Amino acid sequence: MAIQENSERAPMSRVRPSRPLPAPSVSEPSDEDLLRYLDGAMTPGERIVFEARLETSPLATARLEMLASALSENGWPADHKPGRA
Repeated sequence: MAIQENSERAPMSRVRPSRPLPAPSVSEPSDEDLLRYLDGAMTPGERIVFEARLETSPLATARLEMLASALSENGWPADHKPGRA
């Protein structure tokens, strides 16, 4: 069985959610906050506050998990501990 080249694949159709996605509230962390947390670039005090926000926000927690997974798929160290340098 031959492996197909990417150029031979049919283009993927656009993904359309079956329900509208929830709009983030003003208290949700920004993408920059999520990346700073994953990179361990927050101060200890910022990290404590950020982790408290994660405990109360299922949306932020889900976004963080998706971002960490995407970064891992693209070479971010899998053994890296989020929030720790």
